[in-house]
Amino acid sequence: MLYFLTFNLPDAWQVGMNPTITYNHNASDGNKWTVPVGLFVGKTVSMGGTPVNIKAGIEYSVVKPEDFGQQAMFRIQISPVIKSLITEPLFGK
Repeated sequence: MLYFLTFNLPDAWQVGMNPTITYNHNASDGNKWTVPVGLFVGKTVSMGGTPVNIKAGIEYSVVKPEDFGQQAMFRIQISPVIKSLITEPLFGK
């Protein structure tokens, strides 16, 4: 399960969270869930005329498998922003 919460700030900055919660029903007790929490900071910039969103953040697993699992993670994400292919509202105006 992936959830996200993003706040857009002035000058194309963002702050938020987007951890991925995982569950393995085949794992033994105490090893089924990974539940990270964390924060990221990002900014949308122009690279060669294309808008690009750059984010960096850290996550810490408040629940993790006992046998093997990530305790913490540093994430860097770079995403090009493409123009919407849908130009009209899908449901009414």
